[in-house]
Amino acid sequence: MTANICVSCDNKSCPVFNQGKEAKEIISKNTVRIGFKKDEMLFKQGAFSTHLYYINSGYTKIYKEFPSKNLILKIANPEMILGTASLFGTKTHLYSASFIGKGEVCQIDRNIFAQLLLKNPENSLELLLNQLYKSESEVFSRFASLTQKQLHGRLADAILYLSMEVFKSDRFEFPFTRRDLAELTSMSNESAIKIFKEFQNDGIVSLENNVLHILSLDLLKRISEIG
Repeated sequence: MTANICVSCDNKSCPVFNQGKEAKEIISKNTVRIGFKKDEMLFKQGAFSTHLYYINSGYTKIYKEFPSKNLILKIANPEMILGTASLFGTKTHLYSASFIGKGEVCQIDRNIFAQLLLKNPENSLELLLNQLYKSESEVFSRFASLTQKQLHGRLADAILYLSMEVFKSDRFEFPFTRRDLAELTSMSNESAIKIFKEFQNDGIVSLENNVLHILSLDLLKRISEIG
């Protein structure tokens, strides 16, 4: 555990930042900063939710586990907070989270933070609610895509989501496996790879050295619209 980890931090996107000095000192004593390796699990669906997780660096996949396969709900960016549902009565994790590549999080004791939040709700509640709203909106959009669109539309939506919401670029490192791509689009591995290759052959995207480049954004958006 690192002493004064929160007191010396100047990250304004962290919910601890807007707490007073005394509150920061209390939280610091109940917070650890942890590094994670690629594919290492942050927490598991159904396990007791005892902490909040602030992502300092790296990207995590948020997914529901089912008997036959998993479904990736979203990709969590740096500066996002995971585990916030536990502040509002949920005792266990509703989903699993694991790192796509290397990353680092601050693990904050849920009970300590909740106590301070109740004392000074104006300091951090707005930030938490904004993140919850953004996360909920992303998940609803993803479900609409997965349930209302055909396979090509789903893959187009997934690539647009990664480009616009996660990596915020038309060229980004593509760290996903075939299985990840299938779970992100709710397809079989074979279908996901087949359609992705079609997109490559049609000059819509390219993939070289694990870097994905959107070559025709207009066409990709058109496929998304047609569904």
